[in-house]
Amino acid sequence: MKENLSSIFEKHSNLVYVCGHEHTLQYHKFNKKNTTKKHIWRQINSGAGSKKTFINKNYKKALFAYSNYGFARLDYLKNGKVVIY
Repeated sequence: MKENLSSIFEKHSNLVYVCGHEHTLQYHKFNKKNTTKKHIWRQINSGAGSKKTFINKNYKKALFAYSNYGFARLDYLKNGKVVIY
Protein backbone atom coordinates (compact mmCIF):
# COMPACT_ATOMS: atom_id res chain seq x y z
CA MET A 1 0.00 0.00 0.00
CA LYS A 2 2.84 2.40 0.87
CA GLU A 3 4.46 1.92 -2.54
CA ASN A 4 1.14 2.47 -4.34
CA LEU A 5 0.42 5.66 -2.41
CA SER A 6 3.97 6.93 -2.96
CA SER A 7 3.69 6.47 -6.73
CA ILE A 8 0.39 8.39 -6.74
CA PHE A 9 1.75 11.19 -4.55
CA GLU A 10 4.80 11.66 -6.78
CA LYS A 11 2.49 12.65 -9.65
CA HIS A 12 1.13 15.66 -7.75
CA SER A 13 3.31 18.50 -6.54
CA ASN A 14 2.88 20.13 -3.15
CA LEU A 15 0.66 17.38 -1.81
CA VAL A 16 0.27 17.01 1.97
CA TYR A 17 -0.59 13.56 3.32
CA VAL A 18 -1.83 13.65 6.91
CA CYS A 19 -2.19 10.57 9.08
CA GLY A 20 -2.68 9.86 12.74
CA HIS A 21 -2.11 6.17 13.31
CA GLU A 22 1.18 6.36 15.21
CA HIS A 23 1.04 8.23 18.50
CA THR A 24 3.83 10.67 17.63
CA LEU A 25 4.32 13.98 15.85
CA GLN A 26 6.38 13.67 12.66
CA TYR A 27 7.10 15.73 9.56
CA HIS A 28 8.59 14.20 6.40
CA LYS A 29 9.40 15.76 3.02
CA PHE A 30 9.85 13.63 -0.09
CA ASN A 31 11.29 14.67 -3.46
CA LYS A 32 10.93 12.60 -6.61
CA LYS A 33 14.39 12.00 -8.01
CA ASN A 34 15.57 11.85 -11.62
CA THR A 35 12.98 14.19 -13.06
CA THR A 36 13.02 17.69 -14.57
CA LYS A 37 9.80 18.66 -12.80
CA LYS A 38 9.92 19.36 -9.09
CA HIS A 39 7.57 16.91 -7.36
CA ILE A 40 7.52 17.38 -3.63
CA TRP A 41 5.05 15.85 -1.21
CA ARG A 42 4.92 16.00 2.54
CA GLN A 43 3.70 13.65 5.24
CA ILE A 44 2.49 14.83 8.62
CA ASN A 45 1.77 12.40 11.41
CA SER A 46 -0.33 14.13 14.03
CA GLY A 47 -1.53 11.31 16.25
CA ALA A 48 -0.31 12.24 19.71
CA GLY A 49 -3.53 13.64 21.17
CA SER A 50 -4.38 10.80 23.52
CA LYS A 51 -1.26 8.61 23.66
CA LYS A 52 2.45 8.96 23.05
CA THR A 53 4.94 6.52 21.55
CA PHE A 54 8.72 6.54 22.01
CA ILE A 55 10.85 7.73 19.07
CA ASN A 56 14.56 7.01 19.01
CA LYS A 57 16.50 10.32 19.17
CA ASN A 58 18.65 9.06 16.28
CA TYR A 59 15.60 8.83 14.01
CA LYS A 60 16.93 10.61 10.90
CA LYS A 61 14.23 9.98 8.32
CA ALA A 62 11.93 12.70 9.67
CA LEU A 63 12.66 16.42 9.50
CA PHE A 64 10.80 16.65 12.80
CA ALA A 65 9.93 13.89 15.28
CA TYR A 66 8.45 14.37 18.75
CA SER A 67 7.29 11.62 21.08
CA ASN A 68 5.06 13.58 23.43
CA TYR A 69 1.49 14.89 23.33
CA GLY A 70 0.57 17.49 20.74
CA PHE A 71 -0.86 18.13 17.32
CA ALA A 72 0.05 19.75 14.00
CA ARG A 73 -1.82 22.59 12.35
CA LEU A 74 -1.80 23.49 8.65
CA ASP A 75 -2.69 26.95 7.44
CA TYR A 76 -3.42 27.36 3.72
CA LEU A 77 -2.68 30.97 2.80
CA LYS A 78 -4.28 32.99 0.00
CA ASN A 79 -0.93 33.25 -1.80
CA GLY A 80 -0.81 29.42 -2.16
CA LYS A 81 1.69 28.73 0.61
CA VAL A 82 1.08 26.20 3.35
CA VAL A 83 2.40 26.82 6.85
CA ILE A 84 2.78 24.02 9.38
CA TYR A 85 2.68 24.77 13.10
